[in-house]
Amino acid sequence: MSVRKGRFGLPGWEIGLCLLLMALTGGVLWSRAETVLERAESVAVATTLMHIRSGLRLEQIRRLVAGQDAHGLVGSNPLVLLEAVPEFQQVPVSGRWHFDALSGELRYRPRRQAHLHVQTADGAVLLAWRILSSPQGGVEMVVTTPYQWF
Repeated sequence: MSVRKGRFGLPGWEIGLCLLLMALTGGVLWSRAETVLERAESVAVATTLMHIRSGLRLEQIRRLVAGQDAHGLVGSNPLVLLEAVPEFQQVPVSGRWHFDALSGELRYRPRRQAHLHVQTADGAVLLAWRILSSPQGGVEMVVTTPYQWF
């Protein structure tokens, strides 16, 4: 009994099995890569927020030493407090920071959202923060859109 050889010297079912295994492996790798990229984006957002909060503290200290009121920072664009300002847009764009001067909110629209849970009334996936007066005196940056990422 002779087995029909396919194009590569293998029986057709073996070629099909190899293609199926390659497709499954590719699908798993793609899924994991998306998760890793989303986690990297969440870390980048958290790091930027950490830098903004540090810049806000430094600006408060600078104003205190200069005899100025730190409450002038309320509602201002916190991105200008950074040494290296990330790219931001006038309108919300995925993966970019956006400052809305009307509401005084710093906003970020994530590119990847599979593991992001945002609590908004309209269901929009737009993370937001605002500089407000602190109960302890001075100012602080607070989340205005509660969210959990991972």
